[in-house]
Amino acid sequence: MIQRTVVYFSSLLIALATAFLVLILSKIIPLVNALPLGISLLALIVSILSSFKNELFPFRLSVFSDGLHLVAAGVIPPLSGVTIQVLLPITFLNQGYSESIIKNIRLVVTGEKSRVRKEFLPAFELDMAAFVQQNKGLNARNVLGAFVGFLLEAKKAVKKDIVFTPKT
Repeated sequence: MIQRTVVYFSSLLIALATAFLVLILSKIIPLVNALPLGISLLALIVSILSSFKNELFPFRLSVFSDGLHLVAAGVIPPLSGVTIQVLLPITFLNQGYSESIIKNIRLVVTGEKSRVRKEFLPAFELDMAAFVQQNKGLNARNVLGAFVGFLLEAKKAVKKDIVFTPKT
């Protein structure tokens, strides 16, 4: 579909440029009026391109993880005992020209040999600087809050430190 849209847009652009050149070369439009007409045609092309920006240049998400940390939490989840949770510093990068909202993510871990599959859901975001400075594990001072969706703008990157808990 995107290729078809690009072909239509390119055909329209070539037709407009050809018509403009024919009008100038056949002396229907004086050379003095050609500059304002050319600028207005260029403005028309830019406005058409911006109208179909989302179709021509869609949202392109790339996700990178900087590492993996296993943390123990006994106080934050209301479960009995200590729960091992996964802390992932993740960078979300939008390489496209349209924005989108990232709201549902999950971590799926599959054993290489046993093929055992475990799912983890995001619980909360962490302040990594406070986490490293305190060296006391997860607590109320280094937790920023529950993980919620966020807007990822065009050509932007957002880094989040997310704690994942096992799906029950």
